[in-house]
Amino acid sequence: MPSNTPVTTATHRRVDWKVLDRALAPYSTDSLLVLLQATLTSPDCQRLEDHLLLMLTRVLRTPSRTGATAGADDLPGLVEAITRAAPGRAALTGRDPSDLRAGVASTVAGERLLVHPGQLAHPLLLLRSLQLTALAVDEPLCEAVGFGISDVLDLALRITDRALSALTPAWPEPYVSTDDDPEYQVACRLTPAEVDAATA
Repeated sequence: MPSNTPVTTATHRRVDWKVLDRALAPYSTDSLLVLLQATLTSPDCQRLEDHLLLMLTRVLRTPSRTGATAGADDLPGLVEAITRAAPGRAALTGRDPSDLRAGVASTVAGERLLVHPGQLAHPLLLLRSLQLTALAVDEPLCEAVGFGISDVLDLALRITDRALSALTPAWPEPYVSTDDDPEYQVACRLTPAEVDAATA
């Protein structure tokens, strides 16, 4: 008898972890982390950011293991596995992803740090908002836990700047296609040079 259970957000967000775990099993944890860092930083993979973050979270939450070295050639199979494991998560197709090549930067303690906009149209506005929040709550927060929002923000920006500084020179030319090309809508292209740059 067919079920009339309504489709909910939880249903759409459900993940078949076994499918993903089978795809990840042959590879070492260290090589997967490098591959996913390069992939999440790459301008050509932003449309699948939700899937890639889910995969990264799974790698970080499972025990560290040895295995084959995951490389750029392994990415299509891993992306196919995560899209099968989490079919309710859609690729970003409503608008073009932010252009990472623009060199957006934020100044922290007089130092210009590169910013990865992710899916934000105006990342600097978010950073300013977080800086204002830090001004309001950092003093009591530092007394309570020993660090504040500004410390976390500074660390995140420095890590991002380091990754972008290493990976930007390895990025290929932008993928150019017509808007109605289905491959363009869900492209996730990574080169071996990008993985090598993430390893350095």
